Amino acid sequence: VISEISHRIYIMYAGEIVETGSRDDIFNSPHHPYTKALFEAIPGYRGNFKELKPIPGTLPDNLRIPAGCMFYPRCPARKEKCLKGRIELARKSDNHFSRCIL
Repeated sequence: VISEISHRIYIMYAGEIVETGSRDDIFNSPHHPYTKALFEAIPGYRGNFKELKPIPGTLPDNLRIPAGCMFYPRCPARKEKCLKGRIELARKSDNHFSRCIL
């Protein structure tokens, strides 16, 4: 439904925007590991009717917010530098931004 009615998409994780871009940016070139994990959890996405791939772990506790990336505890691509402080939205292309250092 989102791909049919939206021109710009915002992906949020734990109350924070982690990626934003045009419909084509998000669906064709997702950058943030959470966005990629969301697509992997959609049954039949891009003709892939394999078993659902759940995102491991749980949401962070609102009382114990991590110092760096909010998705760090669940991220398959996490690095130590992801914990070094707040990660700002960075430009990936003209209208595509991601809150990820990778």
